[in-house]
Amino acid sequence: MNRRVTVIGGACQSGLLRLPDIQLVELAHWEVAKLLDISGEPLMRHVTRQRHAMPQYHVGHQNRIAKINERLLPFETLALAGNSLNGVDVPGCIESGQKAAERIANALRTGSRTIVQKPVMS
Repeated sequence: MNRRVTVIGGACQSGLLRLPDIQLVELAHWEVAKLLDISGEPLMRHVTRQRHAMPQYHVGHQNRIAKINERLLPFETLALAGNSLNGVDVPGCIESGQKAAERIANALRTGSRTIVQKPVMS
C-alpha cells in the first residue's frame, strides 16, 4: 500500500477550496491517476482544509530576491532574514536567520567599514 498526499488550492487556485470534500477527493484522484498512470479507487481518503496555511511565492520571486541580495552586497553589515525570502517553513526561516547572522558576523570580524548614508529627503 502506498500513501500519497495531494495539495490542492493555494493562492492561485483559492476557489477550489469552495468545492465540497467529495469533489476535492475526485479531483485529487483524477490528477494523481493521470500523472502516475494508475487505475482503481483509493482505499482511504481524508480531506483537511487549511486556509491561509502557507504563503505562496509568485512567478519571478526568486529573481526579485536575487536582485535584492545583489544590491545588498556593498552593505556587508546589512542582511535580510525571514520566511518571505526563501522558505516559508520553520527550518527555512531558521536557515535564513543563521545566514544573515553569519554574514554580519563575518563582516564585523573582517573589520567592514561600509558606511550607509541616509538619503536626503527633499
